[in-house]
Amino acid sequence: MKDIEHRRQGRGQTVTIEESEVIFVIYRAIAKFDAVFGDQKTPQMVSFRICANWKLKSSLQHLCTALVSYQKRLSQSAMKTLDL
Repeated sequence: MKDIEHRRQGRGQTVTIEESEVIFVIYRAIAKFDAVFGDQKTPQMVSFRICANWKLKSSLQHLCTALVSYQKRLSQSAMKTLDL
């Protein structure tokens, strides 16, 4: 109830959760369930893990590409700063 009151007064907070974060959390929960209960996964769990595997790998590749690009820009900036 206080959250509704805070929003009315303009003090509410919003949070953005990235899709990859949600996928990772659900994937990890299914992995923990699998570790404890073994072959008791539902077909939806199996399907989600298969799709999530692809999605997480794709997100990781994108992140790695972005990091390499950032590292190159940072190195170039450092070289200019040091007059090398």
